[in-house]
Amino acid sequence: MEETSHSPARHHFIVLCSTLLRVAVGIIMTTHGLDKLHGFQAWQAQIAQLGMPDAHLFASLAVAAELCGGFCILIGLFTPLAALAVVIVLAVAIAKVHWGHGLMAEHGGFEYPLTLLCAALQFVARGAGPVSVDGFLGQMWDRYRMKVHLTPEDLGPHFTSH
Repeated sequence: MEETSHSPARHHFIVLCSTLLRVAVGIIMTTHGLDKLHGFQAWQAQIAQLGMPDAHLFASLAVAAELCGGFCILIGLFTPLAALAVVIVLAVAIAKVHWGHGLMAEHGGFEYPLTLLCAALQFVARGAGPVSVDGFLGQMWDRYRMKVHLTPEDLGPHFTSH
């Protein structure tokens, strides 16, 4: 899908909305990761009850994805990779825990993790946006490139946007 030109006000509104969504998803996932970390023994027992082959490993990976991935989403650092880790954890949670309860959250269903998964998928696809650590680093890189007169073609095909 190709970007269309927006008025400056509309552009700022889009950036604001994307930033608010990123911060909200980051806070929620970081909080879930902290909760699992503080109750790690109980969390590991839940993973074992799901029939995962190495409960300690999978419990640890889920905590890392939620805590570290959530924090990286929150500040917008390595956002596509962090969001991918969150998407994977949420997909497993939907498949292993929530799917059998149907859609509605009030019955233990998958509507809430699905909503978070879709929001995180947005950041896998589009990145953090300009109000983020990734955005700041991108601006610094652009300034450096201009200072040393590098063009995207100088960097090779992997760094061009086409």
